[in-house]
Amino acid sequence: YGRHKDTMDVIIVQMWNKVAYTVESETRHSSFTLSPGDALYIKAGVYHTPIVLEERATMSFSW
Repeated sequence: YGRHKDTMDVIIVQMWNKVAYTVESETRHSSFTLSPGDALYIKAGVYHTPIVLEERATMSFSW
């Protein structure tokens, strides 16, 4: 997907293997590597970049 922002809040749940995310805000950028069972909440309008490290399965929930 590359760098993008969503119009809704999103919870990303990592199911299999790993994926990294860079999450941007006005004051800082944060990096996370999600492993199976990890979850990441991203508020609507926040730019983020998924970085695929290997084949993976990820679920996302938005509202």
